[in-house]
Amino acid sequence: MKRDWSTHALVKYTLLQLPVIVLMTIVLFAMRQWLNIPLWLIWCIIGFWTIKDIVMFPVVWRSYDQSRPGDPTSIIGMRGTVTERLAPTGYVQVRGELWRGEIMQGAPPIEQSTYVRVIEIQGLTIFVQPEDEEKKKT
Repeated sequence: MKRDWSTHALVKYTLLQLPVIVLMTIVLFAMRQWLNIPLWLIWCIIGFWTIKDIVMFPVVWRSYDQSRPGDPTSIIGMRGTVTERLAPTGYVQVRGELWRGEIMQGAPPIEQSTYVRVIEIQGLTIFVQPEDEEKKKT
């Protein structure tokens, strides 16, 4: 199975989560003196918090990855999958994001599950062409 996230994103995510875990540990141990919290409960809370961070990483890693800039024009040339028939508009999934897609004027409809390439972007609409068509031109 190919991983999409980079080591840089993992390191950045981990370094941003560590201060919260350390602060929470300090607060819990300080509260232990006044509230008589059992030591096993403190370690369970810290463990569950750490597991939560590990489970959340696959969901949020894109926001920590600098190799995928927020500039929407960075998706030009990328491969996408049609999720709703393009006739001439529909929806296309590119890099895990759903975009309103449109085919060029006069082009035949593109069916669902077809691979397409992004050739242009205007606002929140991407203009695509079937991947087969692109290969014929080159």
